[in-house]
Amino acid sequence: MLEGNPGTGQGSMLDETAKPDPGSVTGSGGGAFSAAGQVARALDAYRGSGSFPALEDVLRALVREHPGQLTLREIGRSAGGRPLHMVVLDETGGAEGVPGILVLPELGRGSGAGPEAALATLIELLTERPGVVAETAGPTRWFVLPAPWPDRLAGAGLALDEGERLRAPEADLERNFPGGWDPAYGSGGSAGPYPLSRPESAALARFLVETPELAAVLVHRGGTAPDPLDQRHGTLPALDLSLAPLGGRSMEVAGARPGSFTLFACDQRGLFGAASWPWSGLAQGGGADRAADWGELRWRLETAGQLARALAEQLPRLELGAAQLRPLGPELWQLDLVLANRGGLPTLSEAARGRKLSAGVSLELVGGTLVAAAGRGELASHYGVLAVRGGAVVLPEIGAGEALVLRLVLSGAPGSSLTLSARAPRAAGAELVLSLP
Repeated sequence: MLEGNPGTGQGSMLDETAKPDPGSVTGSGGGAFSAAGQVARALDAYRGSGSFPALEDVLRALVREHPGQLTLREIGRSAGGRPLHMVVLDETGGAEGVPGILVLPELGRGSGAGPEAALATLIELLTERPGVVAETAGPTRWFVLPAPWPDRLAGAGLALDEGERLRAPEADLERNFPGGWDPAYGSGGSAGPYPLSRPESAALARFLVETPELAAVLVHRGGTAPDPLDQRHGTLPALDLSLAPLGGRSMEVAGARPGSFTLFACDQRGLFGAASWPWSGLAQGGGADRAADWGELRWRLETAGQLARALAEQLPRLELGAAQLRPLGPELWQLDLVLANRGGLPTLSEAARGRKLSAGVSLELVGGTLVAAAGRGELASHYGVLAVRGGAVVLPEIGAGEALVLRLVLSGAPGSSLTLSARAPRAAGAELVLSLP
């Protein structure tokens, strides 16, 4: 008997939300920055002040209203001693082998990006219509860091005033990470005396290293978006084709500066990366300027939240199926099955592949012994031998929408139950339970 528990297949992208009329953040309807009760009041207060304490009130109100979904973690402290709050939205029920996505604003000191887009992403994910998770991307573990530079929000505005600039540590967060760190990049020693010299960048780097389920990072940037995607880029990655309608780009096209967080996350950690520019075309600077045309901003922030789900839809997700089991001899069995990647991205990012940051897909058997393995493409006619090491088969990369046909030789006692698990560092895993006759 075979009981499959495959990863969720890829679904269609969420439809873009119609542009709403200008209005208050309060109310009972769905959508980003539209909430009820304590959250709505806290959002109104934050919109009015832009201060870090007001932002903390919003985060605590969200956790109180969603106690079974949200947790609030402190991953470190800023140079000014303020906490770095990470909000965790777990759609997985604590399951293992589920990909995670980190959402945060751009870290550059003069980027003009504030916490709003990261907050809007979180609220959009919480207020989606019922069933949308199962219908689209499948369970995802979300990590949202609205304010990686809380000292900038200590006062009334989002931007540093001149006095705060003079008191701020010399290193710019967006130039202080190990990926391509260059002390000569920028002016006035803005890269810092050494990588991770800022406590904020050190805390974020430590979080990336200590969170193995992270598969992707989404950065909401300030400034103006790059030119629309066109033939200058040649053949675009599948991720860009998916995110472009919502104003997003993959990091391969968006690019990353030396010493930046995005370069560290994508090039040093092998994560998939995407960026958006929700402020593009709007006034830059303080929070009051960005809130001037609230109707336009609210629509853009809702789109930023949808962009996060679109990114989750593209992540690699493994699926085990079409299994056939037959006996070969005493306690020896042959298992034929298909291992597929139902996501819109390959199981390895371009950076992970080029820098050999991951070994690929691992296939392990619990309750029995994996004796031998062979595999072929869906259209191929001949099997190739796959090495079994340490009781597991390490498979090559599986491209987006591709599948491998596997033939395994297993050893197990009749009547026993075996579990076959497929795992990849940046993909949702899959399991198949085998009941030997």
